[in-house]
Amino acid sequence: MRRSITESNGFGGSDERRASVTVPVIDREPSQKQRLQRASPLGAVIQRFALSFIAVALFGIILYQTRSLMVPIVAAIVVGMTIGPYADYAERHGIPPAAIYGAILLAACLIPYLTIISLSGPVSSWIARAPEVGALLEGKLQVLERPLAAWREIKDALQKLSGAEGPEIHVATTLNDFVTALMAFLTPALGQLLVFLGALIFFLTGRRQLKQRLTLSFADRRARLTTLKVISDIEGSLTTYVTTSTLINLGVGIATGIAAALVGVANPVMWGIAAFVCNFIPYAGPTALMIIFVFVGLLTFNNVWTALVLPLLYLLIVTVETQFVTPTVMSRRLEMNSFLVFIGLVFWSWMWGLAGAFLAVPLLIAASAVTRHLQPSRGKEGLP
Repeated sequence: MRRSITESNGFGGSDERRASVTVPVIDREPSQKQRLQRASPLGAVIQRFALSFIAVALFGIILYQTRSLMVPIVAAIVVGMTIGPYADYAERHGIPPAAIYGAILLAACLIPYLTIISLSGPVSSWIARAPEVGALLEGKLQVLERPLAAWREIKDALQKLSGAEGPEIHVATTLNDFVTALMAFLTPALGQLLVFLGALIFFLTGRRQLKQRLTLSFADRRARLTTLKVISDIEGSLTTYVTTSTLINLGVGIATGIAAALVGVANPVMWGIAAFVCNFIPYAGPTALMIIFVFVGLLTFNNVWTALVLPLLYLLIVTVETQFVTPTVMSRRLEMNSFLVFIGLVFWSWMWGLAGAFLAVPLLIAASAVTRHLQPSRGKEGLP
């Protein structure tokens, strides 16, 4: 494309002719943004969705493949952000943060130790009585003999029609096999525990420096202010949730222990501790413990209906806690959609196992705190 640009010097008579200069202008190649704007809106949406999906998929693969390393590190960050505000509060009142960190770490080490000590005796006796327990359960579950027999007949008929034989299932019952499986589980767990403790100690000692460097990494003042608000909101929400949940679950554990003692089940303290721990896992934890209570009742009592008293009492305790106590005590900003909690629990349990089940709700709370600050308010902004 060519166009003429005429310039005049503004002097001379009528005989002077104006100079005409022809300058070539070359069309520039349209940029990527312009090509996207010229493209159809549906194509741009599909392209952005595909890129987002690929990024999320790659991130999920990394989390899954590095779960043995990421689980203790993420757990240390969650715990550190939870107990960080306590250290700040203690420092404002003249107490060194190191004293708070030491007390919390000591409690974190003593609670599992005392739990293992309290559970070792009953669990050892149950393992020693494994054949007797199996015989007792078989006798108590005679009411299910006919449905199970019908199921076996259906399975045999389907196998005959397909011409295939079912897989053989071998169950290890010797003590040597049990110890081998237990050591195979504990060996990586101990390594992860050491990584968790080391990451937690270093995170707590450098928490303020990390927060400062993360905030100063943004050049814009608004971005820095938003970052401070997000971190403060995450810490406050996690502290409120963990503290409130711990107190509520402690009440559930005490009520369950009292119920077990009133019903006449052995080791009520152990069952109270189990209820306290299982209640940290929404839905799955109480459901698993209620099923265990059914088998404990069948082993303890001769009557089937009497055996169901403890599971029903535990179901009543959990129902009161989930429907009345928790919604009343928890603040409005911690109210979460039940569907999202369930999906998060399923996803993180599949991703990281039992540790993921414990971390599902704290991670959902952190994500909720971040989304609350994606669109800043129009009011006057202030420091958190």
